[in-house]
Amino acid sequence: MRTLNLGILAHVDAGKTSLTERLLFDAGVIDTLGSVDTGNTQTDTLELERQRGITIRAAVVSFMIGDTTVNLIDTPGHPDFIAEVERVLGLLDAAVVVVSAVEGVQAQTRVLVRALQRLGVPFVFFVNKVDRLGARYDEVVKALASRLPVRPVAMSAVFDAGSKAVRVEPLEPTRKPLSAPLADVLSENDDALLRDYIEAPERLTGERLTRALADQVARGLVHPAFAGAAMTGVGLPALMSAIAGLLPGRHDYPDGPVAGRIFKIERGWGGEKLCYLYLASGTVELRQMIDLPRGPARVTGLQVF
Repeated sequence: MRTLNLGILAHVDAGKTSLTERLLFDAGVIDTLGSVDTGNTQTDTLELERQRGITIRAAVVSFMIGDTTVNLIDTPGHPDFIAEVERVLGLLDAAVVVVSAVEGVQAQTRVLVRALQRLGVPFVFFVNKVDRLGARYDEVVKALASRLPVRPVAMSAVFDAGSKAVRVEPLEPTRKPLSAPLADVLSENDDALLRDYIEAPERLTGERLTRALADQVARGLVHPAFAGAAMTGVGLPALMSAIAGLLPGRHDYPDGPVAGRIFKIERGWGGEKLCYLYLASGTVELRQMIDLPRGPARVTGLQVF
């Protein structure tokens, strides 16, 4: 079983909670879409979160894309809660950085990108709200390249941006307008691909380019940028395919030694201590004694997201 611990990161109001809700809906986990405005999303459960329409604490949800189990962490976007974001960044296999197609690169966007690169977490961009008045996908992708230390590649074509009739089409690696820019970017870090690009371009099949793209995304060298609108679901199929196919996950090792990290502690309704556990290997069972920094403790209950 392949597992992907995925973070959704963004400047406040870029639409990351709406994206989380849409991913859950499209994956078939929930039957009805919640809304930040009405305060009924899956991941904003605090009363203050529902009142203010912002994410204050990190929340975890899980769903399947094909044979990949995605453990998705929705993080706060407001800079006042950056400590909550930092707490979970080290757990991520990959991330989606959400950028508004209207506001573009914002202050928290730069902070989050630097943090991901410092920790070596690969990520892709999702340029959200292409249906909003003033949306400008191509300009935002250019701004990503000029204002951040990243190599974005536009993976979508947007038509009628800024209107409810907006259309988003995924670009094919072997066809214009993606083929040349993609080959240019990938060949900078792949000598064999550069040689074939110059001498035998017929060898640059879609499978080979996609494989090279996934490899360089995993190494943090390239950052695909997808367009869409989380509220309506436009452009989401391409992003979901990228989550399953481009981002690096990991394989479970249930028979290995118990190793992991408790990254969050809170209290339940009865005052009981709830520990959020990132389990890197091994198996944890009910009533099992596990070694903690302050001594062994017994597992008195288990909940799976």
